[in-house]
Amino acid sequence: MRILFLASSAFALPSLRGLLGSPHTVAGVVSQPDRLRGRRGRVQPTPIAAQAEKAAIPVLKPEKIGSPDTVRRIREISPDAIVSLAYGQRVPAGVREGASLVALNLHPSLLPRHRGAAPIPWTILAGDPRTGVTAIEMVDQMDAGPILAQRTVPLAGTETAGDLEELLAAECRDLLLDCLERLNRGNLERREQDDRLATSAPILGKDAFRVDWSQSCEKADRQIRALSPRPGARSSLDGLEVKLLRTSPPLEEASQGAPGEIVALDDAGLRVAAGSGEAVLTRLQPENGKEMDVWSFARGRVLRPGQRLI
Repeated sequence: MRILFLASSAFALPSLRGLLGSPHTVAGVVSQPDRLRGRRGRVQPTPIAAQAEKAAIPVLKPEKIGSPDTVRRIREISPDAIVSLAYGQRVPAGVREGASLVALNLHPSLLPRHRGAAPIPWTILAGDPRTGVTAIEMVDQMDAGPILAQRTVPLAGTETAGDLEELLAAECRDLLLDCLERLNRGNLERREQDDRLATSAPILGKDAFRVDWSQSCEKADRQIRALSPRPGARSSLDGLEVKLLRTSPPLEEASQGAPGEIVALDDAGLRVAAGSGEAVLTRLQPENGKEMDVWSFARGRVLRPGQRLI
């Protein structure tokens, strides 16, 4: 089949590479426009556009995918299927109708749970015991189309958002190739979502970045993992801003410390009192410094019980 692939984020790279290694033809790629990226602020293509250009695939980079010129060019590509994954714009009907068979979207959650732009952090924040990826037929309402297929992944409860991104990116690739194979055979079924079970997963604002140590140790642990590695949960220690990036399982027994107070540094990590129990930090990044483990951090600073993270 001829595939038009809509994507921008590096999260979609395994799926694009999977398509390139499949019997299908990637007839075109639509990605966000080149923008200032990286620490040096150079104008660069998205990771998907760069990969497509390297493979000599035609790439469209519209500011608005629904513009008349873009719709016309998509119709000229004449795709059998349009696939959207981490693209960054809502795909209007005029574009979706350019596919002769189906316009599908891949979403890294078990829809209808966690509809929205940030399903992976919200999966961790909610303490879900499992997650997965879902292929849906695109409709006007975001993430609400009929389910075409799903894959479920159990969670250990220790994963960071970065861990889940890597895992679910590979799951999206496998689910996509399976969907296309079933579409090719004519046995891809559709199942309507139950809107009563839908939850929202909006992008987290800056007010969610600073750790609230008055919450339980389980919730503090989830907050840290949900924001790691980007943008990173934040706390301040004696005026030094630090990003908190990795944890060990929290200690649920009662703590002697006040919320945010350093209780001890032991083999498990840096134990910090929460509203109930203790969170255990293992990796962090000081302001203007490199990521390091907490034991290395302690060698460069005096850490003592009674200090507080705020």
